[in-house]
Amino acid sequence: MLKKSAFTLIEVSLAMAILLIGVVGVATLVPLSIEANMRSKNMAAVTILAETKIEEMKKETAISAANWDSLVSTAEMSFLPPYDKFKWNTEVAPAKTSTGVSIVGLKQVTLSIIWTTRAKILNEDFDFFIAKR
Repeated sequence: MLKKSAFTLIEVSLAMAILLIGVVGVATLVPLSIEANMRSKNMAAVTILAETKIEEMKKETAISAANWDSLVSTAEMSFLPPYDKFKWNTEVAPAKTSTGVSIVGLKQVTLSIIWTTRAKILNEDFDFFIAKR
């Protein structure tokens, strides 16, 4: 009599269980990957917006010494579309030495970029100095 070789029901069930564990493991990584991609996209936009706003502020103060006195803290303002989900504000203070003495002709500016993702308010701060020319 010929002996037929075949998979038993237990072997097939075990193979399917192992395959299912692998598929579920990979499927749980998809939302994490999407979240990381979105976070990376937002941080790239934030960095570009901050660089643009910093250069704009430096240019305005370089054009005229009169603009030096108008360099003050601002309330929260929105960027133009397509970046209107991002907002910004600035805090301007006299630059100080480590001993707390103010440095004449130098201001410390903190630029905050604020945005909302999944009902969470996020922000990134950028500190820089502007010198009077």
